[in-house]
Parts: sequence; structure tokens; C-alpha cells
Amino acid sequence: MFHASKNRNIGTLVYSADLVAGEIADHAMEIDQTDSDDDANDDCYDEEGRNTEDMEARQVFNVAMEVRGILRDAKGVADWSPNATDLCLVNALQSIPHQLFNFIAWIVGFSDEPELQHKVNIPHDQCCKVASICQDLIHAEAKGRKQTHKSLALGMTVRQLTGSRKLIDILYGLGHTVSSDTVCTHDSALATLQSSDSVIIPRNANVGMFSTIVWDNNDFIEETVTGKGTTHVVNGIIIQKGTLSHRNKLIVSKKVRTIKAPATNIEPYFSAKKGLPSLRQYVSGNDLEIHDDDFLQITGRNLDLAFVICRIFSTDIGCVVPGWTGFNTNLVQEIPALSNIGYLPVIDNPATDMATINAILKKSVSICERIQIPEIVVVFDEAIYAKVQMLRWKEVEFNACVVVRLGEFHTIMSFCSGIGKVFKDAGLKVG
Repeated sequence: MFHASKNRNIGTLVYSADLVAGEIADHAMEIDQTDSDDDANDDCYDEEGRNTEDMEARQVFNVAMEVRGILRDAKGVADWSPNATDLCLVNALQSIPHQLFNFIAWIVGFSDEPELQHKVNIPHDQCCKVASICQDLIHAEAKGRKQTHKSLALGMTVRQLTGSRKLIDILYGLGHTVSSDTVCTHDSALATLQSSDSVIIPRNANVGMFSTIVWDNNDFIEETVTGKGTTHVVNGIIIQKGTLSHRNKLIVSKKVRTIKAPATNIEPYFSAKKGLPSLRQYVSGNDLEIHDDDFLQITGRNLDLAFVICRIFSTDIGCVVPGWTGFNTNLVQEIPALSNIGYLPVIDNPATDMATINAILKKSVSICERIQIPEIVVVFDEAIYAKVQMLRWKEVEFNACVVVRLGEFHTIMSFCSGIGKVFKDAGLKVG
């Protein structure tokens, strides 16, 4: 008979099929009783008279020295100063030696595969835990002089979420993050990189690729005595599709711990006349044709009908049909690639101010020129969309390369508002 163990590092047990479990147990107990007295005094020594406790300690010590050598050879974060794109799990795994990764995975029981050539395959959640432990060991062995992806990312995250220097120092004392001074140095280095150019382009923005910029207001509404003087800023992101690529990054010295805030003065904007669209320049000399695109809806209508039929008869045949979203997701053959998102600098001014809108459009035009594309799509919400269009229609530089679009949610709201106004006499009210 053959008995294979679930652990790959344990061999296969071979025994006779005629053996009875009770006989084996009785025989084992007799052997233990007869040998217990003879081996009582010989437990600490092997056949050659060597102390087994010293041998075990020596083996553990040798293993520890091997692991310590691996920790010394491990590399932390290579380039200073890393940004959010650099501090990811993929780069963290590349900085961890595969011997150390496998050793920790074996210790915590996540893997029983004896592999020394490459990292063992474990689930994503277990991989994150092993990578965290490995980076803590690397950081502790170097006595904090070797920064890891985890120590920098966790320290910066705690600083951004809480702003507590004491909490960072507590985590640093436990070996999880870098010191609060290093976090401040890292933050200053990132600010230096951001302020090194008048037109700031994220490193993950690809040149020559179609781009969309989304601008939206961010109102903190912090508590004040009078209720006035709250913070109102504008945040922006740039969205692209395609393969992610990083441009070369400037190197900032680690000695830079403070930085002078750059001037963010926004030029005032005065307009005596509102801009209006000039439709004649687009329709003059061109024949307008009516296009019928109903054929594009045939596939969607057929899928909706199939979904309704499946949900009606699913209980009769004992089959579970997911919801509308899950039903259509299972039918998708080609999954689109993830979009690359880059974060733009914050504009410290209210979003509805015409000077802010003028600054937003100028930054969008500058970004369009820097990434070398003819036009760029800029998305706004309903609060400032009308003001942006009036300014775009008036200024030639904005009208040439900026395509203004209303967000999907606010577009649906506008349609619902229009439907409510059309049918208001029938009792339909717009909320």
C-alpha cells in the first residue's frame, strides 16, 4: 500500500496491505516501553557521543547566519525620491531576494514547495503578508538605514491620513515605517520634484497618446467661527489608455528637508462680454446629413430580451442567473485594459471663479502641448461647465485644442431635468 502525504517535502509511505492498525499500535507501545529505560540517559547524545542540543543550536545558528547574509545583500528602494507609482507591490517583490521570500513563506506555512531558483507561487493576500515581513526584516537588519517600499509608503500614508508625528514614531519603533524625519524628507523631495517645472506632467503620462483631463472642486468645509473662510480648491487628474511607461525622474538630494512654497498667484480675469458659439463656421459649405444609428442598438436590445427570459424561467429549471450587470459581464469576450491615471497639482482657488477657470484652461492647453497631441478632452461638472464653455467660445487658444465635455452623471441629470420640464404640465415635478 502507498500513502502520499499532502506536504511535498515528505516522502511516500509504503506498507503491507495485510497489516492491521491495532497490531501496529500494540507493537509500537511494547517497543516504547522496552526502550524507554535504556534511552533515558542517552536522549541528549547521538551514536557518536555528540550532544544533540548543541548540534540543534548550531544548526539554527547556521541558518540564521545564512538568512542574515541574504538580508545584507537585499536592496531597498533604489532611486530617491519614489512616488506612489514606484511604491507598489510589484517593485517591492523585485527588491526581495527569492531565498528570503521562500524562507518566510515556508515558516508561516503558506507554501510547502521546496524551491530555491525563484519565488514560490502563493495567493495575493498571502504574498502581501510575506512581502511585509520580508521588508520589515530588511529594514531592521540595516538599523533603519535601508528604506523599503513598505516603510516609505506606510509612513507617508500615516502622515497624510493623520498628520501625527507621534504615531509615525511609534510605528518606527516597532520597525514598520521609517522615522518621522525621513517621512518629512520624502515629502519635501516630492514637493521639490513637483515644483521643478512650470507645467507639471505626471511621470506615467505617455507622450502622443489621447488624453482626458477631469477637473473637479474639492471643498473641505472645515469648522470656523463665522462659517466663512473655508478651503475651496480644484483637483485634476489625467486619464490615458495603453501601456504604462515612466519618464526619467529627477534625483533630489536626501539632505533637502524643507522647501519654499512656490507662488500660486492666479491672474484675475475680467470679461465684459460673454462668449457665444459661432455655428456658421462649422455648417457653412457643409451639407448636414441625418444619420440613422438604430442598428447599433439591435445587439443590446436582444441581450436585454435574453436576460429577461432567463430570469423568468430560471426558477423553473433550478438555475441561478446573476443580475443585469453580472449577466452582461459574463458575456464580454474582450476585457478592456486598465486606464492610467496621473494626478495634477492642486489649484488653490474656488472652482466657480472665472480666474480659476481661466487658469484651468491654460494648464490644460499647456499639458496638451507638452504631451504633443492636437486636442485634449476636458471634463467638468454641471456647476462650472457653462462658465467654461463661455470662456472657451471667446478665447481662440482654448477653442482650437480644448474639447469640453460634461460628466456622465451630470449629463444624465440634465436629461432628467429636461424631461421633467417637458412633462411638468402632466404632474411630473423636477426635484
